Amino acid sequence: MPETPATRQLPDLLAQVHREIHTDLSRILAGNGGLPVEQWRILSILAERDGLSMGELSDQAFMAISALSKTIDRMVFRALVHRRQDNADQRRVLIHITSFGHEMLRSRAPAVERFCDDLTASLGPDDSQRLESLLRAILAARGS
Repeated sequence: MPETPATRQLPDLLAQVHREIHTDLSRILAGNGGLPVEQWRILSILAERDGLSMGELSDQAFMAISALSKTIDRMVFRALVHRRQDNADQRRVLIHITSFGHEMLRSRAPAVERFCDDLTASLGPDDSQRLESLLRAILAARGS
């Protein structure tokens, strides 16, 4: 790709990489009923720590509450997750992954793992670790 002023800026380059990876993941997750990347990310989070509040899930999924709420509505409709009131605080609603949600995640795990392995292999182990360190340094510098 020829370098243009738009591709020389780090934020633009990061956005371009994000778009490419998101597009590739979307294609991988699309089969057998389709699972949008955002829903896959939410299921992955809930598989590790089930029963999160919308605020907690919003932070971990990098989504605004309004977008998350609409996504959760679609996921409830598809029986991927369900909502339950928090026993300790009736004002809070917790989001739980269903057995069908676990199955959707499991069925796509091998393809997602291959994609991640291929991405790492395309850089090589040293560059992959260096990139991860640099990205974490950017996040740390930004207070994230």
